[in-house]
Amino acid sequence: MAKYPFPKVMYAATLLLALSPLVAPLSAYADLIYESATLGPTGFTFGGFTPGAGLFPDQFIGSRFHLDDVVRVDAIGGHINGDPNGSLFGAIVSLSAPSALPSGHPFDNSTLAAVTFAPPLLSTDVRVPLSVVLALGDYALIFGGGEFGAFGAGAILNNGLHLPGRSFFFWDGGVEGWRDLGFDNFRFVVTGTVIPEPASLTLLGLAALGLFGRAWCRHVKLRESSRPTS
Repeated sequence: MAKYPFPKVMYAATLLLALSPLVAPLSAYADLIYESATLGPTGFTFGGFTPGAGLFPDQFIGSRFHLDDVVRVDAIGGHINGDPNGSLFGAIVSLSAPSALPSGHPFDNSTLAAVTFAPPLLSTDVRVPLSVVLALGDYALIFGGGEFGAFGAGAILNNGLHLPGRSFFFWDGGVEGWRDLGFDNFRFVVTGTVIPEPASLTLLGLAALGLFGRAWCRHVKLRESSRPTS
């Protein structure tokens, strides 16, 4: 019986299978990680009528979200306006439970990432770059002023459509600290990439190996059947 060399594609598939746990962080897809409400009408001027809640040094607004996958966040945002000569902050904190409030007063080591930005005078769907990797669990996105170097004021609007399962809270620095918020429809957004588990990539490698193996066996059988008989 003739011997045929192991095809190069089989070596490649085997290598993919062996290295799949190592390449997991590189195999991801873009996604909208969290959205608390749809985007309503934009263009509201800060200082005029704005349907929403103020963001000040003593008042922050936050929204909780849950992750079932490991996520690499690349930006945060929402429907926001403010004083463009000042700045606001956006921060992601970890929560101890889906309905929990932040543990800090106002912030502590549960703060995983924070960024400051100049808000637009006219309300728009803002995106602010922020890079952090989040594991499975419960988190909150918070906007405000007066922390992390922010020194301005603004507002986050609530004129969109509320999405199911969303909840909100706020920081009242002059009264009771963190409290649940009885209003909804505020638009918070988190974007990034979902990182597949190594096990998923291992299954992908096995599937590729099986397909290549089946194709090679079929190739060998065809060559054997085409050999002249003596």
